[in-house]
Amino acid sequence: MALEISLSKNYTYAESRASEYPELKEQFDKLFHAIDTGLLGETAKTSSFYTELKAVKDKYPKPTE
Repeated sequence: MALEISLSKNYTYAESRASEYPELKEQFDKLFHAIDTGLLGETAKTSSFYTELKAVKDKYPKPTE
């Protein structure tokens, strides 16, 4: 029973995240522009690629086991 609940929680958070992520082509475009402008290392965390995905991950945190 506990396994079923755990799988259900994981499915729910994963589906919630997936529905809010930008389309893959948009993610790749943002990543390209971040790399092209030299946003690597810690400064990469200021790119729209990182900040938009991070916002979704923060909104729907991965459940602890």
